[in-house]
Amino acid sequence: MSQRAGIATAVLASLALAALLVFWLQSSARLPVRLVAVGDTSGYRMLEELPPGQDPLERVRASIGESDVFVFNYEGVILDTEAQAVACPVSSHQSTFYTATGIAERLRAGTVSVATLANNHILDCGPDGIDSTIARLQAAGIRTLGAGRDRPSACRPLKLDLRGRKLALLAYLAVPGDGLCAGPDRAGAACFEHCEGPRRIAELAAAGYSVVVALHKHLGPSWTERVHPEHAALVDEVMAAGARIVLGHGAHMPQAVQARGGRLALFGLGNFLFNTDYAMPLEAHRSVLAHLSLEPDQASLRLEPVMLERSGLPYPALPHEGDAILYRIAWLSESFGTTLRVHPDARGSSAQLVVSRHR
Repeated sequence: MSQRAGIATAVLASLALAALLVFWLQSSARLPVRLVAVGDTSGYRMLEELPPGQDPLERVRASIGESDVFVFNYEGVILDTEAQAVACPVSSHQSTFYTATGIAERLRAGTVSVATLANNHILDCGPDGIDSTIARLQAAGIRTLGAGRDRPSACRPLKLDLRGRKLALLAYLAVPGDGLCAGPDRAGAACFEHCEGPRRIAELAAAGYSVVVALHKHLGPSWTERVHPEHAALVDEVMAAGARIVLGHGAHMPQAVQARGGRLALFGLGNFLFNTDYAMPLEAHRSVLAHLSLEPDQASLRLEPVMLERSGLPYPALPHEGDAILYRIAWLSESFGTTLRVHPDARGSSAQLVVSRHR
């Protein structure tokens, strides 16, 4: 082969490779962004009760691992050592959730793992507890948002670029008063009003981001499957501002789903990995993995039912358990103008849930 022919062949090969790369990039850009979102998660009492080396997510990890982004609401504090727990103040109105550092590595799953921290337990061990929680999670490769040493750091969104798709996550706490809220020079949670939630959501949506908002709601009762009117109004405000997905937390039980104009709100995802010092009601042991698929003009949902053992560890729901979970969510969702269809899951779990109508 002459030198000229060799050069021509190399050029053609390079052009073919470039064309293949462009095709791959275009094809990737058309693929939806896949999120798996779960409910309230805490390492409290987990490490003490687990056998050494056991993975607390081992029975659900395969389902989570298919996601581009895995999002969970971490309730409580991760300390550097168990001895630090003696400095955590005891509350008269709620439990104090803390655990040692080893839990963080066991929570990473999916391509990108995200812990939202805007909740009523992030200050269980004071400002130092916020610092250690963020540090331990990030050291384990888990992104964090929703809390910080001051308001700017707490309110900051998490921006991701996934195959050319821009995704922005925000995490807010809605609670009476401002005792848990980060201030200009005060550590705490990202509170919805203090962070100017509607403005931030609208700005991100206008900039071309698909906005996902994790909303921890404590304006009404917890431990209920019913959506409090103030919580429903707050979710409406978040969706009207431009959020594509709203992930509800704080109720500790699965609640209704609302679909509206290509947007989805899950009012309550229930508990995911959760243990307490007291017996939880049966409904608090029912939960779901929310498989969300984000495309440019729509969002779709599949709910995979899971149950929590007495110890708080999640496992795939048995057929009768899964049906009870999904049919209950479907019934609750009817009052929000959303029909959910339950049918057998080809993967072998008991059922899945698909949005079939919305207003």
